[in-house]
Amino acid sequence: MPNSSPHSCIWRSVDRPPAIAGDGVHLWRIDLDASDAVYEGCHALLDDGERARADRFRASRQSQRFAVARGTLRHLLGAYLETEPHQLEFAYAEHGKPFLQHPKTDLHFNVSHSGNAALMAFARGRDLGVDVERTQREVGWERVARRFFAGPELAELMALNPDQRRSGFFRCWTSKEAYMKATGRGITLGLGKFVVRVDRSLPAELLSVVEGSAHHWWLQDVDPGPAMAGALCVSGGAPNIDWLELTVPTLG
Repeated sequence: MPNSSPHSCIWRSVDRPPAIAGDGVHLWRIDLDASDAVYEGCHALLDDGERARADRFRASRQSQRFAVARGTLRHLLGAYLETEPHQLEFAYAEHGKPFLQHPKTDLHFNVSHSGNAALMAFARGRDLGVDVERTQREVGWERVARRFFAGPELAELMALNPDQRRSGFFRCWTSKEAYMKATGRGITLGLGKFVVRVDRSLPAELLSVVEGSAHHWWLQDVDPGPAMAGALCVSGGAPNIDWLELTVPTLG
């Protein structure tokens, strides 16, 4: 399903999550390079497994970013569900997509992070996936596109002006990642078996899918910030998206 407003991301700072309306999707932009106080607060919310995973990175920036991402996720979920963050129990579906084992809830969520930026999406009763990528890193984008993109995607990419192809590549890549995560199938879906819109001058759109109808899904460009690209994919009709940031995280 095409998105009629491909580039409108106006982030709103709030102290805590507002209620999610029936057709609403909350998309949060998180800066993972937080203060020491926020890092300590996030680290304190982790369970034993998460803490061990963070500590495997030792005292690196990667360790701090993981702790802030996971602690912030617990903080937001706890606020939405009126549950203490440390009481949340996660489980993983067959292809690795996380969900809440306890408490049982209709609240769906998905997380992506790259460098110092994370995106976290939440909705009630709707499947969703989100992706964020740093666009300045060297990925050999043309080689990757020729190997993994569907034929129509590669043709659309190479038809762009040369100076637009890099951004077109990341538009396509993030859209594909968001859709694969939303389905819960991940990479097993097959990168070349479905088609998304590449040209950033046109609305984000799923043009064909592996199973069911492309019209079941809503695809949205996301602007996470300079030198970043992002995408959100949600099941059902057009969502009412709330673009959110935490003013001052309260993670104690």
